[in-house]
Amino acid sequence: IEGQAVLGVELNAALEDKQFLLLYQPICDVNSGHVMGLEALIRWVHPTKGVLPPADFIPLAEETGLIVPIGRWALEEACNCAAAWNVTGHRVGISVMVSAKQLNRDGFATDVRRALQQSGIEPSLLTLEIAEMTVLNDVERTTERLKEIKQLGVCLAIDDFGSGYAYRSDLQRMPVDFLKVDRSSLAASED
Repeated sequence: IEGQAVLGVELNAALEDKQFLLLYQPICDVNSGHVMGLEALIRWVHPTKGVLPPADFIPLAEETGLIVPIGRWALEEACNCAAAWNVTGHRVGISVMVSAKQLNRDGFATDVRRALQQSGIEPSLLTLEIAEMTVLNDVERTTERLKEIKQLGVCLAIDDFGSGYAYRSDLQRMPVDFLKVDRSSLAASED
């Protein structure tokens, strides 16, 4: 517990000291191999521990509520990078993961709108990824939130689909553009 408390203090300082960075993983068309977009992946450049993957700090960020400002930063940074690439002639869409705490906040649609306006990126080039388990926690509320966000013109994806037990009827009511299938679901279907 003591180590977690120290990490929590360091996590708060990391936000103030701009110790986070985004890496971009290409999203490729399976048939052509062409890059269709990029997925923003957050990392923490810890001053003594080096580069930390999300698994090492996102659960604590969720627990402490710091996921909201960290997620807001990631959204803004990804939109700004995509806008800069578009200006140089590399029109590319960007995908950003959204936590349950972010999505369930009343001000989240405002955060998305601000990131789009400040960066100048076309809304259709932004995809917000929501974990399937987030959707399952409160299907009705999530559906309403997603409809509100969809009105901004962004794309929506359910991430890790197949890791939970989302019903097709629930998903059909949601304004979702993509399902990102959980790798373990694919492996299981190959047997």
